[in-house]
Amino acid sequence: MAPPPDESHPSPTAPTRAGPVSARFCKPPQTRRRPRMASSARRLTYLLLITIIVLSLWPHAYPTGSGMSDKLGHFLAYAAIAFTSSFGWPRRAGRAAAGLAIMGLAIETVQPFIGRSGDVADWMADLIGLAAGMTGAVLWSATWSTIAARWTRDG
Repeated sequence: MAPPPDESHPSPTAPTRAGPVSARFCKPPQTRRRPRMASSARRLTYLLLITIIVLSLWPHAYPTGSGMSDKLGHFLAYAAIAFTSSFGWPRRAGRAAAGLAIMGLAIETVQPFIGRSGDVADWMADLIGLAAGMTGAVLWSATWSTIAARWTRDG
C-alpha cells in the first residue's frame, strides 16, 4: 500500500492556485495592455463603420452652408476608420483597407437609388483617406515602438 500523501508538498500534477496567478502578474505591462487597446480600436472601428454607412445613405447628410466640403468629409471619415482598423486588426490591415475600399464603392453605387448622387470623386477621396489613415497608423506605430525601445534600453 502507498504511503499517504504529504499535505505540505502537493503533488506536481495537482493544480495550485499560486501558479497561474503569479504567472499572470509577472507578465510585462505591454502584453496586458495590447488586447485592451485592440479591443478599444475594434469598438471604435465598428462605431465609425456604422456612422459612415448611416451618414452616407441618409438623405442630405451635409446641409447646405455647413462649411464642410463633401470630399473633405469623405477623406476624414475613411482616414479615421483606416487608422483605427489597423490597430484593431494589425495583421489584417490590408484586408480591412480593401474591404473599406469596396464598401466605399458600394455606397457610391447605391446612393443614386436612394436620392443621393454617387460620385467617383467621392470614392477617390475615400481611397486617399484610406491611404492616409494607413500611413498614419504605420508612422504612429513605428514612432511609439522607437520611443518604447529607447525607454526600455535607457531605463
